[in-house]
Amino acid sequence: MTEQAHTLGPWNISISAEGRSGQRVRVVAGLCENGIATIHALIDQQANAHLIASAVDLLDALQDVVIVLEIMSRIVGPFIGGITEDEFELLANAPIKARAAIAKATGGKV
Repeated sequence: MTEQAHTLGPWNISISAEGRSGQRVRVVAGLCENGIATIHALIDQQANAHLIASAVDLLDALQDVVIVLEIMSRIVGPFIGGITEDEFELLANAPIKARAAIAKATGGKV
């Protein structure tokens, strides 16, 4: 695991009655009262805020999933007869895709 360079979670949303849309939606983390992000889109403000607020949890879960998938690939490899070629390819490629997403989320650190 690499050391995290982002604001530690949990991240949550805060909705206040301000702004052009009648409400201001911010993503807040810990003691950062001013928020780490303010959602300006008038449409889907809350949905976008929830997605952003879940980023820390999604990253943490994905890092665990990579480890599990790599273990499963080593276990299943010798017994490939039990799954289809497409299923094995998915199992083999999932950690690669997950690591790319983690690298994007962490600025290149996997």
